[in-house]
Amino acid sequence: MADEEREKNSGEGPFLLGKSYEEVGPELGRLYEARHGWTGRAALTLLPGAGVEWRPEGAWEVRVYCRPATSSMSLTVVRSPDSAQVSELTNVFVQMAAALTRVEDSPKVQAHIARGAVRPWGRWAACAAAGAAVLTLGVWIHGVGGSGRSELASRDEAGKRPSQLDAPGLANTGALKAASIAYPLPYEPFRNQAKAPCRADLDEVEINGGCWVTLERRPPCTAIQAEYQGKCYFPVSKDRGRPPQSAQP
Repeated sequence: MADEEREKNSGEGPFLLGKSYEEVGPELGRLYEARHGWTGRAALTLLPGAGVEWRPEGAWEVRVYCRPATSSMSLTVVRSPDSAQVSELTNVFVQMAAALTRVEDSPKVQAHIARGAVRPWGRWAACAAAGAAVLTLGVWIHGVGGSGRSELASRDEAGKRPSQLDAPGLANTGALKAASIAYPLPYEPFRNQAKAPCRADLDEVEINGGCWVTLERRPPCTAIQAEYQGKCYFPVSKDRGRPPQSAQP
């Protein structure tokens, strides 16, 4: 509980992605309008494109302060990897600055930032409704709790590895044929995800050691789908083949 309260107050935790901004080209990736899942604060999330080879080695949390009275700028490192390198932090700012430069004159970005914090739970109500619609297609989804909170699959979301998190949704391929699964595809399987070897007879594909279902949908993917190299994916449940015990409301 103490860690959870600290994350709520500090702004850590899952980010809810909205629309992407077309001004940021594929060579940089996708820049999304976002909201912090627990505080509702306005945010911008950059998902690097497939052509960007650099990836962070660990979780960072930094805060930037600008004081008009003194024209000073201060950077506080709240959390960093054990083997923190200044060059890695520099790369974070360089990539984000490149993306922001593309949208600095965008009225949509300005309106999003100026709006401030909003209630963070509305998005999950929409996700729950979407989950109910998916159930009618023969896919059973679990992972979104009754509190409306989900552990998204970003590489270092809330400072945890993907293998320590549950996937936002799972495909039970034992009871599924061609379903339809926007978070970046993680570098390792979720703890509740099926691991290689995957079952080709159930249309599963192996990526980064985990089993995934490739969807016909193309990016932008939905909030419970993983985006990877121009395609949308849904993680396969490690309990595939078992009938669902109950559906989450």
